Amino acid sequence: MRIGIVAGEISGDKLGSGLLRSLKLQVPDLVAYGIGGPEMIREGLKPVAPMGEISVIGIDGLLKNIVKILKIRRLLVEHYIADPPDVFIGIDLPDFNLSLEKRLKKLGILTVHYVSPTVWAWRTWRIKKIKEAVDHMLVLFPFERNFYAKHEVDVTFVGHPCADELPVKSKNELRVELNLPLGSEVVALLPGSRKNEVLNLSGPFLEAAKILAKLRPDIQFSIPYANENLRNIFLEKKSLIYPDIKLHEFFGNSLEVMAASDAVLLASGTAALEATMLRRPMIVAYKMSKISYMLASKLIQTPYISMPNNLVSASIIPELLQSNANGLQLANELIKILDNEEYSDEITTTLEMIYRELKNDANTKAANTVLALIQKLN
Repeated sequence: MRIGIVAGEISGDKLGSGLLRSLKLQVPDLVAYGIGGPEMIREGLKPVAPMGEISVIGIDGLLKNIVKILKIRRLLVEHYIADPPDVFIGIDLPDFNLSLEKRLKKLGILTVHYVSPTVWAWRTWRIKKIKEAVDHMLVLFPFERNFYAKHEVDVTFVGHPCADELPVKSKNELRVELNLPLGSEVVALLPGSRKNEVLNLSGPFLEAAKILAKLRPDIQFSIPYANENLRNIFLEKKSLIYPDIKLHEFFGNSLEVMAASDAVLLASGTAALEATMLRRPMIVAYKMSKISYMLASKLIQTPYISMPNNLVSASIIPELLQSNANGLQLANELIKILDNEEYSDEITTTLEMIYRELKNDANTKAANTVLALIQKLN
């Protein structure tokens, strides 16, 4: 069996690796080729191009890289024409994958899209393109299944893999394992997994840490870097803003770092959902270029940017955007979590409810769905 697969971000790499692992349990001689990161490559992916080449953020990022992106998409189409897979799976990255899927579907290749675009939140007109491009949609959230069923797109709710792969150790056990202090408050900092995110949020996060440390001298901070390049960006900001921060540095194990913390300060995105699964109180922040924010503000149709708030249709998690994502406001929100046990418990209780709904053995469910689709064609 041959699988074409493309992921363009770290979160997609995690999802793809879990899917490939589950597929290989049933199809040991599986061949997968396309684009992915280190985790997918460890599961046997044969890369056609580097994942970083197609990972961009915002309208400005897309415009700067459009020639490169179109070249890679053309390369993939040619590759899959020459060596057709039994199925192509696009993981998230809709602006890239949906166009690729549309081309491949016209060529008679079965197409599956894993992780719904936020079409229910903004740019709802994309549902027409999705219907043209995708034979089957794999979604992470229950309300998305209802949305696609309403628009007559074949869909399966698989749940979220993060809910199935959480650290099972206690906070204190993880602190011992990570060499974090047992007797001090620890705040996890996750300024993003993409260059622009870390550039935009490292400064405010460090300013918030500095304010907290003046009020709480024993407080410490942890950060799980996605890669060395992002670490260098953060450390450069640190040297300018808060060189003496009590900082514990890690690579890759963001789930454990968040689970070992008392609160999390993070960039909107996958990390907010992971913190939800860990039932860890958080503050969500985001900054983007003015043009990207202006366009997004006109198009978005939900009142929230973070998935936990969207899942319960309520503002349970503080969201600080653009100029509001500054050191003072971020610090004030963190203090509220650390000082107000009733407020913190209320957040945790709601996150627990979300977690139980999304725990669904997602990797196995997704793999079974893909295999059933292939068998149906044969």
